[in-house]
Amino acid sequence: MTDPHEPQQPAEAIPSAEPAAGWSPRLVVILTAVLLLSLVIPLELTLVYPAVRYMVPVFHTSSLSWVLTIVSLTGVVCESPVGKLGDLYGKKKTILVVSTLFAVGSLLCALATSFPLLLAGRVLQGISLAMIAVMYGLLRDILPAPLVPFGFGLISVGLGVSAIIGPFVGGALIDAYGFRSVFWFSFIAVTVLAAAFAFIVPESPVRLPQRLDLLGCLLLGGGTGLVLLGITEGQGWGWTAAATLACLTGGAAAVAVFVPHALRSDHPLVDVRVVAGPQMRLPVLATLLCAFSVCGFAFLVPQMLETPRSLGVHYGFGLDAIGAARYMLPYGITAILAGLLGGALVRALGSRATLVAATVPLTAALLLLGLAHGHTWEILAWTAVYGIAFALYPLATMSQVAEAVPPDRTAVSEGINGIARDLGTALALAVLTAVLNANLAAKQPADAIVYTDHGYTLAFLAAAGTGLLAVLAATLLRHRALSTTPAGGTTGPLLAATRPAAEH
Repeated sequence: MTDPHEPQQPAEAIPSAEPAAGWSPRLVVILTAVLLLSLVIPLELTLVYPAVRYMVPVFHTSSLSWVLTIVSLTGVVCESPVGKLGDLYGKKKTILVVSTLFAVGSLLCALATSFPLLLAGRVLQGISLAMIAVMYGLLRDILPAPLVPFGFGLISVGLGVSAIIGPFVGGALIDAYGFRSVFWFSFIAVTVLAAAFAFIVPESPVRLPQRLDLLGCLLLGGGTGLVLLGITEGQGWGWTAAATLACLTGGAAAVAVFVPHALRSDHPLVDVRVVAGPQMRLPVLATLLCAFSVCGFAFLVPQMLETPRSLGVHYGFGLDAIGAARYMLPYGITAILAGLLGGALVRALGSRATLVAATVPLTAALLLLGLAHGHTWEILAWTAVYGIAFALYPLATMSQVAEAVPPDRTAVSEGINGIARDLGTALALAVLTAVLNANLAAKQPADAIVYTDHGYTLAFLAAAGTGLLAVLAATLLRHRALSTTPAGGTTGPLLAATRPAAEH
């Protein structure tokens, strides 16, 4: 009789012809295909941001913010179930199914004649946010162990590339062809790149022979989704409004019920004991804190740059969206460089030291932006420092999670990390919006909201303070070597080098 907790290998196995720690043309092609497909998701998000305001005359609704909100909600609900499906049925197969849903969603958005149809397309696109966690798990399974950190770093490179080209590509498409063109671009890109991915990238040989815990999916996904909705909409609804309190308390109650359910289940969605243990608890906390600070940068800097100084404030340059994007070039460049070098840093110093190397510049950049943001050179310099953190923090936290769990539980565990990231982002938006709204400038123009210089300083310092907590969490982390052995003890046939997990 088969032990339901013992991972099994599928009949189809791809023999490893790669050197234990070396490169080959095949590996380069595989990594290129992974990089390009993983790039589509963050790129699409940056493409849609500038398109939202052009949708107003088409859909005639005051609820266009839901074009962005519903993607985040869908992502946080689907993080763990999609990750679990990858562990159960194959990570490559799961990525291709999610890519197909993303393509269908892009097509719906491009052709949408009503707001509900547009939102339906955005829901299908939002499922793709869970794909990145599965991508990390696939790289762990198919790459030789010494090259896994470099593979993780490539996904950070994709984030940097999307940060550079997203605003420019989106602006050019919208100016030339209208807002629907960004969805056509996403549809074509994901269709072509997913086809290449299907042809080039091998499937993971690792399987977790359990069944999907549907009740657990409902409790954890629905609960975290309700909490995220309450945090996201609390500012507009009112923090003491019945809808806000119902979302927050109902979501928290669902997550609380999920814990004993998972502990009793023979096939839990998430191993609660592992998540609550020190090997995952601190990386997940560090992810939440870093996400708060990273969102602080993304939320505050563009607003500050686009504010005209003629309105009587001591900051801002009156830039349009494309002009503000040019100021982001330094961070995109340093993010790409840090992503390329991050894998070597993890191999040489470990994921703990890499996370320290991310959180220190993250905190420093936000602190400096809060104290000195009146000159162009200051913005360019501090954003360049921030780019290092932007690339290294997901690489380090994902590496920490991968080191904490066996390969057959990687994708769902990385999904938990994704939930922490989404909640950190939502908390940042809520807290920093409240800080700014408490510091409105005395004179307000008719077509914009202007905040005081003191308000921006306080908001940046709040984000920097969270970054400092992330530094502390990083220093408390425990370094573990990456295990290539599933929980049941069977080594995946694609892995050429096996090292047992060892604490340092």
